[in-house]
Amino acid sequence: MAVEEATQTSFPELAKNIRANIERAKAVAGTALDTKLLSELLNVLEQKIGGRRPELPPVSAKPDHSDYERLWRTRRRLKRRIQAAKEALTSGNEQRRNTAKNHLRELRAQFAQTNTLARSTSFREYEAQRATYSSRLAEYEKQRLAIDQWNARHGRNADYDLFRKIADRLRADAESYMRGDFAIQYIKLPWRFLPSGHIDASWIADEMQRLKRRYPHLRFQAERLDYARRLGPSEVYRGEAEFDGYFAYVFRNTRHVLLENPQEGNAAYIFKRDWKPLSKRTKQALLSSYRYCIDRVFHREDTNWKLRIRRSLQL
Repeated sequence: MAVEEATQTSFPELAKNIRANIERAKAVAGTALDTKLLSELLNVLEQKIGGRRPELPPVSAKPDHSDYERLWRTRRRLKRRIQAAKEALTSGNEQRRNTAKNHLRELRAQFAQTNTLARSTSFREYEAQRATYSSRLAEYEKQRLAIDQWNARHGRNADYDLFRKIADRLRADAESYMRGDFAIQYIKLPWRFLPSGHIDASWIADEMQRLKRRYPHLRFQAERLDYARRLGPSEVYRGEAEFDGYFAYVFRNTRHVLLENPQEGNAAYIFKRDWKPLSKRTKQALLSSYRYCIDRVFHREDTNWKLRIRRSLQL
């Protein structure tokens, strides 16, 4: 698809076209992609939803230094009094001129002391903090205006979050292709066997790094895979296709199989039977037609998900 045609295509159709091209390139002996065209199509895709929704930058609390404020109030007061004393020097009354001269000398001495304080390290640091705060506040206001403008143009798109996730996933896969991650082709099965001898901490770390490189925009929790490993699996499989990012843990003392994923937002699945043929199906199919033979466990903080997984596995 050319860029000109892409601009006239709906978001779903363009996303489908990009996905199909990436999948063809990933296949064994797949067709090479024009990476420049691919990047341009991804940019067009994101433009259709207004790009990424702007976010407000964090603004630290306004720096507080009561001594500093008091010092500058004193300096302003001294400046006014010095000016008044200077004006008194022009008086026709000699006594008043002498009094003003002595008073002016005292005021200037006091003002010199405030200069010394203003040059101290603590005051200079405070002034630097005030300058930083002012700069961040200006950036905050600028970004707030940008958010208002973005909302006025694109905020009514109810599908934004879904479309944003689709665009992010496509870009991550495209960048993975450009890095050459697909150079080594695998047999396209939903699971790839990993020997039990590879079930160690270093292997888990390597797989986590692979996932982070492929999906840099996602957040991961290695604790999930560490816990599954501590349950003592005899075999581990790494998921592909629909279950990329999932790891299947098979145990000797239970027929149940654990499917775990370190990515935030993905639940754990426990298969009570026929896990290999059932794992060829999509998550949607599993949840709609096979709930009788699978359990799903969410990793919420308010639930003891580790205990629920162990009980579901009957370990």
